[in-house]
Amino acid sequence: MSSDVRALTFTNYPARDPQWDPNTWWLHEPARTLTLVELGKLSVEVASSVFH
Repeated sequence: MSSDVRALTFTNYPARDPQWDPNTWWLHEPARTLTLVELGKLSVEVASSVFH
């Protein structure tokens, strides 16, 4: 199975929060930590698919 990493797209949908700022959401906890954890898990998945 071959997958093109460039074909991945990410769309951020805020939970209808009027105070959500698309430019600074990552500066605040817990959003920053949760996002980094998810990016780490995604990186592991992509790396494992490349090496299999």
